[in-house]
Amino acid sequence: MAAALLGGCATLDPDQVASDVMDEAAQRTQLALNGSGSLDTAPAAVDLALVHNRSVRADLLQAGVSAAELNALSRPGNPIFEVVSLPGGDHGRVLDVDLRASVLGVAATPWRARTARAAYAAERSEALLRLVDFTADVERAWVEAVAARQRLDLYARILEAAEAAMTIAEELDAAGNRPAIARVRERNMLINVQLEYATAQLQAEAARFALERLTGQGVRLEDLPVALPAPVPAVLPGEDEVLDASLPLARSRAQVEAASREAGLENWASLLDHAEIGLAAEREDREWARGWMAEISLPLFDQGQHRRAAARLRAEQALERHAALTADIVAALANARSVHALVVEQAVLVDDDLLPASEALLEQTLLQYNAMQLGVFELLNAFETRTRAGLAWIDAHAAAHQADIAVRQLAAGGSPGAVSIMPVAAGPSADAADH
Repeated sequence: MAAALLGGCATLDPDQVASDVMDEAAQRTQLALNGSGSLDTAPAAVDLALVHNRSVRADLLQAGVSAAELNALSRPGNPIFEVVSLPGGDHGRVLDVDLRASVLGVAATPWRARTARAAYAAERSEALLRLVDFTADVERAWVEAVAARQRLDLYARILEAAEAAMTIAEELDAAGNRPAIARVRERNMLINVQLEYATAQLQAEAARFALERLTGQGVRLEDLPVALPAPVPAVLPGEDEVLDASLPLARSRAQVEAASREAGLENWASLLDHAEIGLAAEREDREWARGWMAEISLPLFDQGQHRRAAARLRAEQALERHAALTADIVAALANARSVHALVVEQAVLVDDDLLPASEALLEQTLLQYNAMQLGVFELLNAFETRTRAGLAWIDAHAAAHQADIAVRQLAAGGSPGAVSIMPVAAGPSADAADH
């Protein structure tokens, strides 16, 4: 009978579970994890984080803990052995020996094992989901850190140009060749640029710290590439593909199954929680008397209807959440595809139109300046316009990378909430022409 009860309850190796989860995460994210431990690329930053981030390791250990709990719940409870010894006077001691087991604990073992397996599947999906989401978070933080460094470099160039313009303005003011309002305008421009540069410094520090926190290692801006790589066109997944791969849905399905099985089991457990059967033996006058015993609580005041109702409602609750999650993922995918198309279009517009136009403006202004038809302020303004077009390039390409990460995260089975945190690319500053 024990073999029948335990059959089909394969024991999982808790130590192997963490390795299996890591392997599946690497397969889903399609990242070549080789332990390079650098910050040269987003996958390398993920490598570094997976090695050093203690929270990730804790999540993987939790998957092993769940496997161990499954192994424990897949076995019936141990029987109870009881010996009572009483003085027997002239006839020696009286021994009362009982060996009993819970009826529900034995009969419901296969049912509880299946429920425990569903609960383990949910825990494993949760651990895998956290790992997939963590991978995307590291990639996202790496993109933002590189973009922040690139923005800071460009703002430094804008600040140099503004300071040079201010120096020239002061020389002209000393010669008495300009009205006072021109000096005020140039001073205002310099202050604005100084504030923008200070803001860029703060943003770069925040991005650096966010990446440092995820990787679990010290990060310097100098360790990052000087520019974002060109975005690789993403293969946008279909709705069925995303739903099949979705780890939140896999976790939800397992939770629905576990809740449904718990509700079915509760129909018996609410009545048979305290029901035992076993063997009894008594020794008196040096003779053994053997028999059997049964013990059950009488459901006079509580027939378990409240427990059964709560279990049924939990099962219905799990179904409703599963349906809501499905709708959320479908909406997130539609939004991700739309945003991805828009940011890619914006990046193409910056590459094909804005940058060439700003370069042409700088080139023509330089020619006119050399011909002494334009002054130094026009040249500096043209240089700043070109530099701010570079800022628009950074924003557009960073947004394209972030959109690609979100789409790949959904395709790998990640959380739909990633779509809501995608940034929108910014254009060049509206007041650039005034500088």
